[in-house]
Amino acid sequence: MNSSDEILVLGLGNEILSDDGVGVKIVNDLAPRLEMPGVDFNTSVLGGLELLEIISGYHTIIIVDAIMTGLFQPGEMLRYSLGNYRETLHLSNPHDTNFKATLDFGEKIGFQIPRVIRILAIEIEECLLFSNSFSKTLATKYQDILQTTQSYIKSIIALRQNKLVMN
Repeated sequence: MNSSDEILVLGLGNEILSDDGVGVKIVNDLAPRLEMPGVDFNTSVLGGLELLEIISGYHTIIIVDAIMTGLFQPGEMLRYSLGNYRETLHLSNPHDTNFKATLDFGEKIGFQIPRVIRILAIEIEECLLFSNSFSKTLATKYQDILQTTQSYIKSIIALRQNKLVMN
């Protein structure tokens, strides 16, 4: 069961669709490095309404997902909150509802929606190729992406833990 003081780091994507699995791989690689009380790590290939059960009950969620805009270089990381949110590959689904609508609906039907939501979107170049490997560009940049993501997640965790200590 989730606690309202906990943080969830959620990696989204499909590991057999080349770059699309970058969020899942990052979270799986960071979980043992950042293991600490009050921080959970999870991955999912789901999006839309299915996310409600995963995120409900957490105070803070950090979502790591792929995005394919064509506006940035593969491997470039974009940071969003709900205030400047842009749909990523798994937070939007043409057969379901978008992420903001999902959160609104979830709150209306009684889910405990996180108060703080941060989205780390990694620009990719390939998401339709069946492959367990990243594109050459993303593979080359992966260690840098991992380090930058780790630093970002540590800063969010530190902010949340400092607020808990002060309360």
